[in-house]
Amino acid sequence: MVASQWFARRASATGKVRYEQSFETASQVVDDRCNVGLLLALENCELLMAENSGGWSLHRNKLITASEYSSLMSSAGWGSDYPEPKVRKSLEAYPFVAHARSDTGQLWGYVSAFSDGAFSTMLGELVVHADARRLGIGRALLNMVEQEFHGVPVYVKPLGEAKHFFIACGYRQPATEMVVLYHRNGT
Repeated sequence: MVASQWFARRASATGKVRYEQSFETASQVVDDRCNVGLLLALENCELLMAENSGGWSLHRNKLITASEYSSLMSSAGWGSDYPEPKVRKSLEAYPFVAHARSDTGQLWGYVSAFSDGAFSTMLGELVVHADARRLGIGRALLNMVEQEFHGVPVYVKPLGEAKHFFIACGYRQPATEMVVLYHRNGT
């Protein structure tokens, strides 16, 4: 059982940014392939982020309202009709949810994921508010997923030009084509 966990940004001997992940019982050094500067602490099962120069913070909890979720999705062009019961149901279903907030409390980013802990982690959504892009928020949220499910492959289904973001973060297309299929079940 881990009572506390933290990540500290460190410059390695090669100049590459690294994060040192420290636990009460063990220590592990993890390369940061997305070059995101984070100072994180895990206390009482909630991930918090210290102030940063970007004017935003990260949170590992599900304290998100339907109206702010709708506003975020609308800013990204994903529609705006997200009723409270459906948002709650989605948040409860995902074992991993994190979000970014501006210094004034506005929801600037959201990520959700689920994993079997062994063979695959699937990214649900990764969304950054249109007014908060290019601040490192998307990379920071993706890094949180990668840290949570360390050692387990992460799969994403990027829409449109979002694939360029994931490629810049070190993701690659498999040799065999993967297709996403869907079916609206009983709607």
